[in-house]
Amino acid sequence: MDGSCSAEPLMVLMRSQLVYVSNPAGVKMKVVVLDNLGKKMHEADLQGTQLSIDVSQWTSGIYHVVATDRSTQKKCTISFLKH
Repeated sequence: MDGSCSAEPLMVLMRSQLVYVSNPAGVKMKVVVLDNLGKKMHEADLQGTQLSIDVSQWTSGIYHVVATDRSTQKKCTISFLKH
């Protein structure tokens, strides 16, 4: 995780073909997933503590989860590799 993340606590975990975005504090966030070229692959509001994203149809590569705190507009970017 990038040490400059200011929308913490935020965790991204990939299991099988699902990516889980966890926000234990329950902060309202906008979550956008971008591919390595900057193309928007997914966008959702995280209003609870966890969001799951099905990435089974995506090609292998590096993706970036950008979470923006709805109240402070602070952003956090976490990257993951899909095999």
